[in-house]
Amino acid sequence: MPDGWVGLHHRAGLRAGETLLVHAAAGGVGSAAVQLGAAAGARVVGVAGGPDKAAVARRLGAEVVVDRTAHSDPASFVAALREACGPGGADVVYDPVGGAAFAAGDIPRAAANHALVKNYGVLGLHGGLYRSRRPEVVRAAAEEPAGLVARGAVDTTGRVVVEVG
Repeated sequence: MPDGWVGLHHRAGLRAGETLLVHAAAGGVGSAAVQLGAAAGARVVGVAGGPDKAAVARRLGAEVVVDRTAHSDPASFVAALREACGPGGADVVYDPVGGAAFAAGDIPRAAANHALVKNYGVLGLHGGLYRSRRPEVVRAAAEEPAGLVARGAVDTTGRVVVEVG
């Protein structure tokens, strides 16, 4: 959860009232982002792979969930995301998906010219560097989520897990 907090609050500057789009919203990292976003007062839109995972994302605090498996083509999936995020789109997109591609060293490239003409930014996070260069951020990333857990705003117990199959 500390890396999620750093990504959402320190790097992306998520604020109450903004729309947060979370990919893999029922996964380990995505579920933390959903809860942290909801606790911050953001409108959380989750993306999940299947009805069971969509239900988990809703229970975690996603206001709207798009089931990517319900869309047979990319255009329909994009249309569903646009509808879910609303006319202003997403203010912050949290994409923890990496998996085998990242493990194999095949890190996707972002075209800078696209970001310039479409008016968005791409932020990365190397959590380990914060320990040596910004220890105060690491402290806040431990204290803030701990306070949310203590107040019951986020759940780290795993009680939200559902049986699939």
